Amino acid sequence: MLFSDLALRAEIVTAVAKLGYTEPTEVQAAVIPVALENKNIIVQSNTGSGKTAAFVIPALNRIDPRLRKPQILILEPTRELAMQTREEVVNISRDMRMGSLAVFGGFPIRRQIEQLRDGPQVIVATPGRLMDMIERRAIDLSGITMLVIDEVDQMMDMGFSRAVVEIWEQLQSLEQVMTFSATYTREITNLIDDNMKGGYESLILSKTPTVDTIDHVFMRVGSRDKYPLLKRTLERFPDHKVIIFTARKHETEELERYLHRDGFSAAYINGDMMQRDRVRAIEAFKAGKVRIFIGTDVASRGLNLNNIGLVVNYHVPHDPEAYIHRIGRTGRAGADGHAIMFVSSEEARQLQRIERMHRIEINEVDVEGVVIPRQKDTRPPRSSGGSGGGYRGNGGGGGYRGGSSSGGGGYRGGSSSGGSGGGYRGGSSSGSGGYDGKSREGGSSSGGYSSPRRDDNGGGGYRGGSSSGSGGGYQGGQGGGSGYRGSQGGGNGGHSFGDSGSSAGYREPRPSQSRGDASHHAHSQRGE
Repeated sequence: MLFSDLALRAEIVTAVAKLGYTEPTEVQAAVIPVALENKNIIVQSNTGSGKTAAFVIPALNRIDPRLRKPQILILEPTRELAMQTREEVVNISRDMRMGSLAVFGGFPIRRQIEQLRDGPQVIVATPGRLMDMIERRAIDLSGITMLVIDEVDQMMDMGFSRAVVEIWEQLQSLEQVMTFSATYTREITNLIDDNMKGGYESLILSKTPTVDTIDHVFMRVGSRDKYPLLKRTLERFPDHKVIIFTARKHETEELERYLHRDGFSAAYINGDMMQRDRVRAIEAFKAGKVRIFIGTDVASRGLNLNNIGLVVNYHVPHDPEAYIHRIGRTGRAGADGHAIMFVSSEEARQLQRIERMHRIEINEVDVEGVVIPRQKDTRPPRSSGGSGGGYRGNGGGGGYRGGSSSGGGGYRGGSSSGGSGGGYRGGSSSGSGGYDGKSREGGSSSGGYSSPRRDDNGGGGYRGGSSSGSGGGYQGGQGGGSGYRGSQGGGNGGHSFGDSGSSAGYREPRPSQSRGDASHHAHSQRGE
């Protein structure tokens, strides 16, 4: 099948040919003919499959250029995705006399409202900024006949479910809806069933991102030795474009600074940056001015970064689904790709969860990339440490050889109640997690690594002091932060790439430069 075989405007076929495409991809060949029949469609497809053009082409095909008002609405979860999708609209509509506008947070809303006066036929928007415009009565949606909701799973993860429904209800002239997502949970299908009128056609083109063309491995490493290992890894792949995923915002800036110091060209983004700085970093990477791109999961969502040869997971992702989506950045369009994950002892269980959920076995390699044969576990099963916790339980059982208060926590546990199991040979307050636990409320992992809940002083990394702050760290003193041997009352003590209990990083003093540089403050726009 060729694009010229489809019932498309001549201007669209010409524009697509100028972009170098004559044959549609799998998702385009499946979606475009159905969309041209004016049917509602839900599509399950991966990022990087030509999905954007699959909805942009039929959307542009139905536009009336004479009508100077919004006719197509495309919802995207992030501003980067909104900009990229609008760019695709511009490229494919270059020979059509029509306009388009991207609407998202991080830029002055007044300027975007003024641009609406030009009568763009296509609006690409993030839900938060669009809701702002609706509440101000600054946008006319009465002429919208097609709604596209892209990356629905990300929309739900980012808490946009209610906003999407409210926007959907505003569209009284709607004739066609298309949704695109890598996965469809019950929440998503319920949202679609409750709001989509007239039924729909379901197209499942890929259930999960493929890893067939990706050489993905992991390396065991001490938390404080990850940066030296990162340097060696980058030296092994000198000609590859690289994405490094980190767990926390401040790590992106720190890694970029150390890589520059050590002779690597790198750029980073995180959620605290000004929009212009984010755009500058992305464009530098796309243009080849830097070969290493560092970002968190949230900040990197939806970025269209091509020709990635290597993905580095600096930490094991907490969400097993995130692992597949991360490594799916490489090995696209049938090209070979490489992915390496650094696994500390505290992250071993997260690695096991990834393998179990996706039914895969990830090879372990040494620093030279040689596969290490996996040893079979011949140890006898561990004896359970008791039923643990209970409601207002004091120092429940739990854990392996749990100490006097190690254990499984429960709700409103007593003086040292844990949460998710009290660790190995836990001391008098080794529990982690719990809800409203008293003197040692921790997070979700016994070692203090990346514990998401820190209501009190708890957690505390390895050998944390008596109240070793939210960061924990290694031998943190009283009140110590996330660093290495954090001093009393500490803040961040030492240099560590981890906070909230992570002691990952590079063993050298933190430079005096402040992380609170004014150029990296973010504008809050409904979480976008």
